[in-house]
Amino acid sequence: MGKRPLKSRGPGVAVAAGLVVLMTVGSGCNEVAKRRRRKRPPEPVPMLPDDADPSLYAFVEAPYGGERLQTRPIMIYAESPGHPDALEQLAILGSDLGALAEREVIIVQVYGSGVSRYRGQPMAPSSAKSWHDRYRAGRWPFEVVLVGKDGGVKLRRPRVVEMEELLEVIEALPVRREEVYQREHLGEGVGGAAGGGPGG
Repeated sequence: MGKRPLKSRGPGVAVAAGLVVLMTVGSGCNEVAKRRRRKRPPEPVPMLPDDADPSLYAFVEAPYGGERLQTRPIMIYAESPGHPDALEQLAILGSDLGALAEREVIIVQVYGSGVSRYRGQPMAPSSAKSWHDRYRAGRWPFEVVLVGKDGGVKLRRPRVVEMEELLEVIEALPVRREEVYQREHLGEGVGGAAGGGPGG
C-alpha cells in the first residue's frame, strides 16, 4: 500500500501560529520595556561630618564661647534649592568668589526641603537644623544672613543681597578693618589679628 498523502492544515492554522508568535514576541518586548522603566533607587547623598570644618563644628555642635572664628558665614535660607531668590543669590556670590575668599566668607545654604550645603558640600539634616534654629528669623520664605567672626549677625535681609552691599558691610566691621591694617602695615596675612574683639 502507498503512503497516505499528508493533509493540508489550511491557512487558518498558519495564521493562528503567526498570531501566537507575534503575541510571544510582543510579550517579551513589554517585559523589556517594563525593566527599562524601573528606576534604580537614588544613591544616598554623602553628608559632610560636623567636625569636618572648625566653623561648622563651632556653629553647629559647640556653643559659641567667645573664641574668634576663622570665617564669616553668609547663610542663604530658602524653602528649597530651586527657590528663585536662592538661585539668584548664589549666582551673585559666585560672580566674585575671589572677593569672598579674601574676606574669608563661606557660603552656607539651608533649605526647608532638599539638601542643605556647607561650602558646597551636603550637610546632615541635624546640622542644617542647627543652623536654622540659631540664625533663621523664620518670618520670610527667603532670607540672607551674614555672621561675623564673633558669632554675631552683621546683616539680615529678606531679599537678595547685591555683592556691593555685602562687601560694604564686611569692610565696615572692626575686625575686618583690623585685618586690613595688619596686612598693610605689619605684613601679616588676612586673619592675622590677635585680639579679634567684637564686631567681626
